[in-house]
Amino acid sequence: MKDLILIGNGGFAREVLGYYRAMCDADNRRPRFKGYLDRRADAPNIFFAGSYLGNEAIHLTDPNEVFVLGMADIATRKGIIATYFSVDWQSVNIIHPSATIDSTARLGTGNVIGPHCHIGAAARLGNHNVLNYGCSVGHDSVLGNNNVLASNCQLAGYVSIGSDNFFGISASVIPRTTIGEGNKIQAGTTVTSDVPDHAFYFHRDTNKTAFIFNDGRIAGSPAGSTEEALT
Repeated sequence: MKDLILIGNGGFAREVLGYYRAMCDADNRRPRFKGYLDRRADAPNIFFAGSYLGNEAIHLTDPNEVFVLGMADIATRKGIIATYFSVDWQSVNIIHPSATIDSTARLGTGNVIGPHCHIGAAARLGNHNVLNYGCSVGHDSVLGNNNVLASNCQLAGYVSIGSDNFFGISASVIPRTTIGEGNKIQAGTTVTSDVPDHAFYFHRDTNKTAFIFNDGRIAGSPAGSTEEALT
């Protein structure tokens, strides 16, 4: 078992570390978390006290180290993958023990599979994908690389997805749908038709007006109601 290094130290990195520790507990292994890398000057984080390893650009890799991405921003992830993982960094899959993966499914490397996720029969995932908690990938579906699925995303069977896509919370995709690369899928949206590359998919009829009622108990605010367009 090699030493794990996280790339990034924000909220998602903390979740990934939790998944890793749960995975080790399930396998009766001692966690070997070495630390995290971050290029920002303010990177040291109290949650990871004493485990800051510096800037990834100057990190000297060790053959006993494996790496996993700990951020959700697609562009940042894509740049790090191209710069470091395509050269000599080894990645590893982090799979929470409550996730279920069919024996005929195939995963690349560097994937993060959160709690209560399911990957169905003959599904195929490339590298560095994220399935946050409660996601599912239906049978015979294919995902490329560096796709991020926020919590509770559901992909039906025979879905084909390229690379570098972001799916908002509770997005879903109907069977036999193809989605290209570099797309953003709005939270709560059901994708019912093919999506090309570099698109923003949303439902035109989605209610984008928030109705806020204030009963006057908030200091400095008059009682009454307001409507705010969310565009």
